[in-house]
Amino acid sequence: MSEKKKRGRPSKDTSNSVYVIIKDPLMEPYYIQKDATNFTVMKKVTPTRGFAGKEAKGEEIERTVAYFTSFRNALYRISKEKFSSHSGEYNTIQEYIQEWENIKNGIGNLLNTINV
Repeated sequence: MSEKKKRGRPSKDTSNSVYVIIKDPLMEPYYIQKDATNFTVMKKVTPTRGFAGKEAKGEEIERTVAYFTSFRNALYRISKEKFSSHSGEYNTIQEYIQEWENIKNGIGNLLNTINV
C-alpha cells in the first residue's frame, strides 16, 4: 500500500529542537532562550496590576522582548533595554554617554570572551 501524504504546514516537531536557557547576572532581569531556529530575549517582571483591574498577585512572570537570529544581536538588545530602563537626570552629555558605555561594555565583554 502506498503511504498517504500529509498536506499543509508541517507540525512543530519539538523532538529535534535544541532548547537552551542562557542566564548571567550582568543581564538580569533579562535572559536568553535558544532553540533550533532563533534566540529569544525574555524578561522577568512582576506585574503591578492584575487582570481586569483587579489586584496583582505579585507572582513573577516572563515576557518575550524580541526574537533574533544571532546571539550578538540578542545581547545588544539586552544592553539597549537595560540602558533605557535607567531613570534619572544626567548633568552632562559625557555622563550620559559614560553610562551607556558602561552597560554596553559589560555585555560586550561577554561577547569578546566567546568570540561569536
